[in-house]
Amino acid sequence: MLDDFLSTDNTLFSNYNLQTQGEVRKVAEMKNDRQRRATEGLLFGAYAPEIRYAALSLDQKGLTSYGNCCLTLADITMEKSATVLEENSFDFVRKHQILPGDDIPLGFRATWKQRYFLAIAKLAAKLTVKKQAISNLLLSSDGQRGNDQFMEVHIYGSFDKQAIESLALPKLKSVKKNKADSINMKRIRDYAQNMRLSCIEYD
Repeated sequence: MLDDFLSTDNTLFSNYNLQTQGEVRKVAEMKNDRQRRATEGLLFGAYAPEIRYAALSLDQKGLTSYGNCCLTLADITMEKSATVLEENSFDFVRKHQILPGDDIPLGFRATWKQRYFLAIAKLAAKLTVKKQAISNLLLSSDGQRGNDQFMEVHIYGSFDKQAIESLALPKLKSVKKNKADSINMKRIRDYAQNMRLSCIEYD
């Protein structure tokens, strides 16, 4: 997917709702589809079809449960179109038992510029005098979506590859066992180099 996104100037970053409407991807299993659409409707109403999802990160790494390649968007892209929620939106709705017509509880969302305050409010109790990997407190992912811990970013509207600031990719040695993945990863690196994007590697 990232390979295709970087390979052309005309591709826009889409979302589940628009992809299923445009018949370019299959609808998820009924249970998951209902949960997704219900959650989006409760939180965003008519804006739901235009929301793209991301996660807040300090070290450019993302949720490996969604894929092994991560992209960081430029701040100028985010400052007028993004908000941040304290946690995964589905878990948030269930935890606070939000029903249709209910107001969204205060204190759990922030504008992009105020994301620091929300992060501090969420993580302050977890910080100790001992050394802490703050980036791991903010976002942790072991490949299982049910175990993911992160702050969810909601981006209104689409964007193209010009919005990318940097990439985080797995080292080639970790994907060499799969020839197709290895080829795609090399292409992504070539695109990143041509675009002069910062690119970090991780194990």
